[in-house]
Amino acid sequence: MLIPIRRVQLICLTMALTCAGCTTNPSGSPATPQTTGGGPGTATDAVPRLTGTAEIDGAYRATGTFSTHPEVLVGNQSQAPTAHDTCVDYAQGFAQNPTSFVAPELQTTGATTLYVTATLASGYHGPGTYSSVTSPMLRGQVAVGIGDLNGAGYIDTFRSGFPGATTLTVHADGSGALEFSSWGSDATVISGSVLWACR
Repeated sequence: MLIPIRRVQLICLTMALTCAGCTTNPSGSPATPQTTGGGPGTATDAVPRLTGTAEIDGAYRATGTFSTHPEVLVGNQSQAPTAHDTCVDYAQGFAQNPTSFVAPELQTTGATTLYVTATLASGYHGPGTYSSVTSPMLRGQVAVGIGDLNGAGYIDTFRSGFPGATTLTVHADGSGALEFSSWGSDATVISGSVLWACR
């Protein structure tokens, strides 16, 4: 699905994304590394940081690094946890909503950008592996930005759902992995992964 550029700019401005990394464009040439920054919805470095890599292949190929803060699901919105929360608290789902989990909300930069979100809205019970087959509330999306989004660039958005598959693995130290396949956008699909550590 193609999203109008003005709407994308408004979304990006509203979310105030400042995560960064390195990506490759579909032809495989490297993009310029960017400085990392804070994650969406956070205002302090007192809470843990999630750092890692995101990559996709299929309709597009891109790889990037990210650094962001963990978030907690409150209602249907992701927000920053309290300042004293730790990586262990993140792995447990945070006290505000321990039956949910928010994978790192991230954005990379470069010629091809990735904006990734994924949540398990209910059914989370601590560290372990969750599959969209047995946990249907595990859902996500990837917005792939191609080229200059202030010019002739565009965004293609891929969402989880049948026949796609999603697996979330969370370790006791707050590190983890999100792996997905056949997330769809119109007639094309992508697969990929997000790997992160918590410090």
